[in-house]
Amino acid sequence: MTTLAALASAIDSRIAFADAADWDRVGVQFGDLYAQTGLVGVCHEVNEAVMKAVRENGVRTLVTYHPLLFEPATALIAGGSAHGRTYRLIRDGVALISVHTAFDASSGGTADALASALGIETAKSFAVEVDGPLIGRVGPIRPQRLERFAEQVQELLGSPAVRVAGSPDSMIGRVAVLPGSGGGAVKAALDDGADALVTGDVSHHVAASAVAAGLAIVDAGHMPSERPGMVRLARLVADVVPSALDLTTVTTDPWEG
Repeated sequence: MTTLAALASAIDSRIAFADAADWDRVGVQFGDLYAQTGLVGVCHEVNEAVMKAVRENGVRTLVTYHPLLFEPATALIAGGSAHGRTYRLIRDGVALISVHTAFDASSGGTADALASALGIETAKSFAVEVDGPLIGRVGPIRPQRLERFAEQVQELLGSPAVRVAGSPDSMIGRVAVLPGSGGGAVKAALDDGADALVTGDVSHHVAASAVAAGLAIVDAGHMPSERPGMVRLARLVADVVPSALDLTTVTTDPWEG
């Protein structure tokens, strides 16, 4: 058994919360720092399926990838919103720690996991914003047609579908990746000489601009692009708390039902 403060400190020593994006919400989001953690659960995002697993298994501390609280709350009322779930967890004595972009930037974290899953073994880190966290990776792959590369991305990440912008016959030999929402990484990917960017949540206008500039887009979906990192997050927490319950396989992607 350990305290919430000790668990947060142990995670911080491995991934550095200070490396998160300025806009992000990482570290302890709520809970008693000096209380015992009880059973620790690890999840991708807090949805109703995760809430159910927390109740059924008696989880008392959640380590989540996505923060539950992003926007300031003017009220906490039980319900299905992020603020409503926050109230319900606090009511039930459950604490929560989030890692998000701190884990993206960390060595061996979400970005490295995505690069490795796609066969980018000598990846270089890059930032999307000036002085921002190094949450992207770029490196060489075996040259192949965009159409074939996109098929492999879908298979390797288990995406329900991928959206591809660019000529199917264009050759891809250098790939940039950014887990989650990566439309803002187009310029950085181009600056690093990438032929394609693998990410999620890319808009029509961003994709059109990227293709016009010579960068193909493979939009694998927000959650699928983060999924390889969840295996590593569960392992990281288990290194600190061997009894931690892995809930990262609980479906939290709204596009997958």
